[in-house]
Amino acid sequence: MTAPTINWKQIMSLAALNAVVVFSWIAYNNYQPKVLVKFNFTELALFLAIAQAAIMVFIPPLAGVLGDFLIRKNTKSFIVFTTGISMTAMVFMAVAFAVGGNVFEGWRNVLPLLIVIWLVSMNVFISPANSMIEMFAPTQQLPLVMGVIVMITEMIAALEPSIVILIDALGPTITFVSGGVLIALCGYLFKTTTQNISFERPIAEAQKSSNFLLVILVGVIFGSITGIMMNIFPELLKSKITLFDSVMAGGSYYVSGILAVSALLALPLSRWAETIGVKKTLTYGLLGAVAMVLLVLATSSWLCLIACLILAIFYSMVSVSAFPFALQNLSSRQVTYGTGIFIGSTELVDQLLNVILLG
Repeated sequence: MTAPTINWKQIMSLAALNAVVVFSWIAYNNYQPKVLVKFNFTELALFLAIAQAAIMVFIPPLAGVLGDFLIRKNTKSFIVFTTGISMTAMVFMAVAFAVGGNVFEGWRNVLPLLIVIWLVSMNVFISPANSMIEMFAPTQQLPLVMGVIVMITEMIAALEPSIVILIDALGPTITFVSGGVLIALCGYLFKTTTQNISFERPIAEAQKSSNFLLVILVGVIFGSITGIMMNIFPELLKSKITLFDSVMAGGSYYVSGILAVSALLALPLSRWAETIGVKKTLTYGLLGAVAMVLLVLATSSWLCLIACLILAIFYSMVSVSAFPFALQNLSSRQVTYGTGIFIGSTELVDQLLNVILLG
């Protein structure tokens, strides 16, 4: 049943889990090329990028199908989540062992397989975990819940340049060990705080049909904006905005600024979304974000910088409303599957751009 009040303990455990996932991806994206060079696997870079794209688009829906099936069968619904968390933590530790120099030839040869297993396991628990958000708060307050999660996760993403400096100083072994420990601890915390939740939902909600096409459309547009920001903007803004000295010339810092502003606005905009409704907030946010992306592409200097700041506002609006909107268009019998479809669709353009730029 939908929770009558906001369960902040469960929400914060989900936020912590999502935060450590963001940290893990930062560590992976920083060290993966270096690991491939160290073990002479650079020729596999494109293959791993393609594998990553396929995994991030298709594994969340598949995990969601299995999750919904287990819920309907009233079996151990946490098995998918627990398996994903456990595998991720173990592979983190295995990679830490390998990059630390304690590796023999047979272990070296299995390293690409470990990377693929890590990619799969990281995406296995995402759908089951995030699909439970509707049980943590009343439907009308889901934007506020998303506001908290967005504020935390996007601020960590905004700190990526600083986090990269930190993990470079720590070294790959400590970084991967830390990642494994954090994933395991946050996974255990989330399971502990949510294990007594009933997965029963109203019969009327179960009979409602899911609008997967609309969920995919919203996910693809949201993901396209994110993909352009993460893959195109860093180099683009470096050449377009020349108003500051060389310290700020790196395009990644401008993207970090967009994400930081978006994170800071998440809570007030989530309150606004509760007032005017999720659908209106999402519509305004998507239209405004698309318009600002086009303006960034078409302008330079001060106009480009102003467009980036306005983009942060609209991007925050989309971030707090997109997932609640997706949940509104899903049958309760297919929430985990639908969550996976939404997550997978948000990754489509981002991953395609990553493959194209790498190729």
